[in-house]
Amino acid sequence: MPGIQAGFPISLDGIAIKLTLVPAGSAVTPIPVKLQAIDVSIAGNGRLTLANTLDATGVAHPGYAPAGGLPIALTTSNAAALPLLPAVTMPQGSRIFNFPVADAQIDVATPATATATLNGATVTQTVTVNPAVPLTLTGVSAGVVQGLQSTIQLTPLLNRTNLSPSVISLSSSNPAIAPVPASITLPAFSAPGAVFFRFPYVPQGTATQVTIAATFNRVTVIGTTNLPASQDFVKITKAELVVKSGSLKVQASSTFATAVLTLFNAQTGQLIGIMTNTGPSGVGAKYSFQGNVPSIKSLLLKSSLNGTATSAVAQK
Repeated sequence: MPGIQAGFPISLDGIAIKLTLVPAGSAVTPIPVKLQAIDVSIAGNGRLTLANTLDATGVAHPGYAPAGGLPIALTTSNAAALPLLPAVTMPQGSRIFNFPVADAQIDVATPATATATLNGATVTQTVTVNPAVPLTLTGVSAGVVQGLQSTIQLTPLLNRTNLSPSVISLSSSNPAIAPVPASITLPAFSAPGAVFFRFPYVPQGTATQVTIAATFNRVTVIGTTNLPASQDFVKITKAELVVKSGSLKVQASSTFATAVLTLFNAQTGQLIGIMTNTGPSGVGAKYSFQGNVPSIKSLLLKSSLNGTATSAVAQK
């Protein structure tokens, strides 16, 4: 192999190098190494690149990690979205170095900034990190709670455990009967199907179908439930007629505060009037009626929610 002469340029891997002889023992000032870039745009992989540097004469030199390697500090603006090691060491002689990036622990696309620091100087890159498995709604279960008066139970179903609180928008096909809040929030780390929500509905005299729509991350799913016809348990607690004046006073109770209670003459079927809701009574409500009627001996009470009761009228 021919000798290499000082002062003449040579090429090494496409890079021009010029050797210069200096007196033995002369101090050689090392050329400082600088970072050019950090790249974390590919999931699971990061890359560091060293920059060209200029010597005292203005000549550009490619940067390479020196003997013993080059320690580089790393930081992230969001450790959940972009988890980075606190530091890496670029091996001796390397100019480009790849390092691992852990999986993102997020539910939705999240911006994050990576920073590399060397000798007090930094390079950064901001990326939008997507979850490894996008969180989505796969369905929603809706049904009437057995043994609990007029209550719908709603269970949103996700494809995996959510890592942060998840806000799900809701709407009802019939808000007058089955009102729902505009949104519900699943707590962080809720296993699929493990969390449910309950809402009251307005009792109906006939079976009624209601559909509830849930939306999350631009995905909408629906759950349909049949609200059964309610069965009201009504009772006439007092019925008195002042014969001389024809003044009738009636008190009654109902299971449902939303029921409409109507009084009839039990013997003739003649309508007497609609009772007034006077307030709560246990799980239901109290009702009253006062008015003038012809002579009457017994009452029939009908509820709009499928309940009836009869009672004799006390004569005074």
